[in-house]
Amino acid sequence: MTKHVNYEDDLFYLHLCLKGLASAFKLNLDAELFLDKIGSEILLIDAGTKSLFESLKENTGMIGRLDHLRHLQKLNQAFIRLLEEVLAKTWPLASGLEHLFTRLQAALSSHQSDLKEIKALIAPSRSAGRELDHIVSQEEFNLLLSQEEEEG
Repeated sequence: MTKHVNYEDDLFYLHLCLKGLASAFKLNLDAELFLDKIGSEILLIDAGTKSLFESLKENTGMIGRLDHLRHLQKLNQAFIRLLEEVLAKTWPLASGLEHLFTRLQAALSSHQSDLKEIKALIAPSRSAGRELDHIVSQEEFNLLLSQEEEEG
């Protein structure tokens, strides 16, 4: 069974989570109350962006893929900045996440690598123009023809 992914909504929600985290670090929050939640949200963003990227890599002929990759690129850039600041202990609350630093360092490296890959996937479309995102691929065309032959 094919899994339907709501890229637009998923990316939007992960972006909201990221904004919330950035705001939380700027506040003088009680670590005992919020540290577990903050740590789990960082891990959620890590897993969510990875999952969406893997899905987008697999679905090469998907309509709107380029736009989703661009949104994922922006999300990854912002997440990388947040991870760098957490690991640098820019905010007092970040010190309470030291038990996650090994995982966060691995996530940072992974997202930096993903960002390079996303940029490489987007780059060819910049030179060819935006209309490429709306052109029917050969695979889609063959599928449409086979469906038309089955009906006829």
